[in-house]
Amino acid sequence: MLIRIMKQIKIICILIILFNCSDRDKSLFISDSFVNLKQREGLTIIKNSTLDTINLSGEFFNYLPYDATPFKVSIAPNQKDTLKFNFAYPDNIYFDSPHYLRIFNGPGRILYCDISSFESKSANIAFSGDFSDINDYFLAYHNQMGNQLEQNRPYFITGDTLKDFNKFPTIADSVSRLSLTFLSKYDKALPDWFRKHESWRLKYLSGFLKYNVPLTKEFYGGQKINVSKDYFSFARDLPLESRDMILNTEYLWYTHFTLREQTKNLISTGKYDPQISLIDSLYGSKEVGDILKMQRLSFIHTESKRKYDSLYQSTTFSDFSKKKILDSLIKAKFGLPLVGKTVPLITLIDREGKNVSIIDYRGNFIIVNFWATWCGPCIKEFPYDNEIHQKYKEKGLFVVNICVDSDINQWRSVSKVKNLTTINLFSSPDQYKSISRDFDINSLPKSLLLDSNSFVLDNNFRRASLLTLDDLNGIINRQKR
Repeated sequence: MLIRIMKQIKIICILIILFNCSDRDKSLFISDSFVNLKQREGLTIIKNSTLDTINLSGEFFNYLPYDATPFKVSIAPNQKDTLKFNFAYPDNIYFDSPHYLRIFNGPGRILYCDISSFESKSANIAFSGDFSDINDYFLAYHNQMGNQLEQNRPYFITGDTLKDFNKFPTIADSVSRLSLTFLSKYDKALPDWFRKHESWRLKYLSGFLKYNVPLTKEFYGGQKINVSKDYFSFARDLPLESRDMILNTEYLWYTHFTLREQTKNLISTGKYDPQISLIDSLYGSKEVGDILKMQRLSFIHTESKRKYDSLYQSTTFSDFSKKKILDSLIKAKFGLPLVGKTVPLITLIDREGKNVSIIDYRGNFIIVNFWATWCGPCIKEFPYDNEIHQKYKEKGLFVVNICVDSDINQWRSVSKVKNLTTINLFSSPDQYKSISRDFDINSLPKSLLLDSNSFVLDNNFRRASLLTLDDLNGIINRQKR
């Protein structure tokens, strides 16, 4: 078996040898002046110089490890507020209201934003401090190109209308060219490093979305998107290593999907992961290999803490400090609710409108599943959730499904259509804010295992479909002790 796996890895390496770049001196790619893998707080100070209160909301994403932090601030006229996020590398803070704005900041930096007006499709903001010239560029892009070209929207809007997805790479390239042309014609001063970085960022964005848009359409639509073998030929033009850029979201997403595509026929286990093996084969002791392993292990943790723990022990890093940094960040970010402590108290409504709390079921072991009506993988777990709940509830093991980030009517409809028969609770948008924080919900589905005293035994429990008979009997036997 091991010989066959190694042969497969060898074939993969031959297929994607074009991704390797020649060794060059380090550039800003992982320069200490721009990157802090331990993460360092960056401050974005916003002043409201308009005559009205402004309400700003959005999200900040970090990918080493993956973490999505929503924010919402309300600033009265002539007042200030500060957004504080921990950055590993310079990246964008994304706003979804009142505009699809981007604010660029980085580790240890301080940026000042003085908002003088918000029009229907444009904004007037004076930037000062760190990265002010770069934020002038992003604001000019926003005001001139409009909301339709902000963030990833045009790619997904196009994807929603396509019947033949083999045409999507060409369309994505045409969208990317619009942004690249804007960059090339932008005549105000920008740092040389940023022009290179932004050019690469836009190319990696287009590459990443060529993978992601059809997968997203499959996720929400529930139907397989078929493409030809030539669909992925775009990857030949984008290297997995680029020394002319700083780490950023688009680069990390692109590498994740490219490695995933190249190893899709290989099976990941608790002791072997094909992507990590491929990274070793491609990069050896190069520092970029450590970065990509940090990212891969981070994604594995979102799937299974047990698998992460096993692979973390067996994965080698050229710089052991990066391995320790990743583990400390994951423990700090995803350690809630604390194992061994009582589960946070939440009271939600069931399908009859009655108030129900998890601790109402104290005396039983409980599997808590967080899900959403838009989450296809969550809904696919329902038959397994139902089976466990019906088979084991008389033995002292209950399954509680909590719907989050969803419309209440859609919750009722999906629950009925998909025949969810576990204890089924709903969280309002306001309740979800605290639940997201107290339970570290950064991706769905997410599950917990609670003991009969409502203490947390596992804050990243496996999905029901992955639980074995031995797992379930082990819980029951523990309940009897």
